[in-house]
Amino acid sequence: MTATPASIEAKIDDLTDLFRRRLLEDKAKQRAFDELYEQLQFARSGLTDQFMTPLVKEVLMVCDRIEAAADGSSVLWSVLDELLEVFRRRGLEEIDCDGLFDPKVHESIGVETVRDPANDNRVVTVRRSGYRLGDRVVRPARVVVARFEAPPPTADVPDVRARFEEFEGWEDPTSPELGTTAGFDEDG
Repeated sequence: MTATPASIEAKIDDLTDLFRRRLLEDKAKQRAFDELYEQLQFARSGLTDQFMTPLVKEVLMVCDRIEAAADGSSVLWSVLDELLEVFRRRGLEEIDCDGLFDPKVHESIGVETVRDPANDNRVVTVRRSGYRLGDRVVRPARVVVARFEAPPPTADVPDVRARFEEFEGWEDPTSPELGTTAGFDEDG
């Protein structure tokens, strides 16, 4: 059985058509997998919001109590570290408090006056750590914020005493040599 050029050409056309159909089917399958993966990610984030976030908030309150009670107890500090490490492995991150105050992640519980304008609006003290789970803030950090306050202006007022000293015979009434009633008799 010998193949004619027409039969070979028909066979090539059939294979090309089969290849195109399979390629289109593969692309459709890939789109379906991508959509399914997106839906799974959406469902996971919804589960995080619905279950994980409230759980983390409650356990963080327990961690605060452990921290307050630890007072040098290495066992309690160890338990606290272990609890936080479990949540870190699940995506919990401590909010960075170095630098400028950010109302999205920090809760200001106080203000401290500073004289250097470069320190204005900076976090001075962290009173309670804050945490986020992914891009969602679970609990804002409680912080004290620096506020720049310019020193009061100094008036360039000439020294009044120096002006009086220019007059001959003037004596300073507050001078200890003269006493408290200098220049006045007892009647006033």
